[in-house]
Amino acid sequence: MPTTTRLRFPLAPVLFGIALLAPSASSTTAAERHFLYVAAPGIRNYLEFGGAGILVFDMDRDHAFVKRIETPAGRKEKPENIKGVCACAATGRLYFTTLTRLYCVDLRSEKTLWQEALPGGCDRMSITPDGKSLFVPSLEGPHWNVVDGATGDVVEQVVTKSGSHNTVCSADGTRIYMAGMRSRGLTV
Repeated sequence: MPTTTRLRFPLAPVLFGIALLAPSASSTTAAERHFLYVAAPGIRNYLEFGGAGILVFDMDRDHAFVKRIETPAGRKEKPENIKGVCACAATGRLYFTTLTRLYCVDLRSEKTLWQEALPGGCDRMSITPDGKSLFVPSLEGPHWNVVDGATGDVVEQVVTKSGSHNTVCSADGTRIYMAGMRSRGLTV
């Protein structure tokens, strides 16, 4: 049975999700639980496929819906669609981008810690494993913004002039793979 039928609403527009491990509050042995965090709305601002906010699902319980975390992006009259999402288990922070802003949410308190409008807009970013740096592509623009994960400050720009779009950080954090819409090459 597909997951979409168990959730009671279709996930047809690709909603971006991230899985994190979290200690269970009910256990003194700090048993791990696995949650899937989905930032919505997905493509094209379709609110009918999950509304707006961070949707939390319990992966250990057949992906049962747990709750919705409200964000400033979801409180707008017409929320912007989510372009990318990433998180860091070490810091307990989740980051997501809309077309114009980068947001940081503390998953322990469920509070939005900061939001920043980045030069050139935002697209599909990635984060280093330690959570210290985010690499956020300008919206199909000439550069990637390197952002401090704690403060949201832009600390550097990597200019590729490739139509910045997708970003992946290696598991060990030593390489960032940057793909542009107007380039056949991959910047590493």
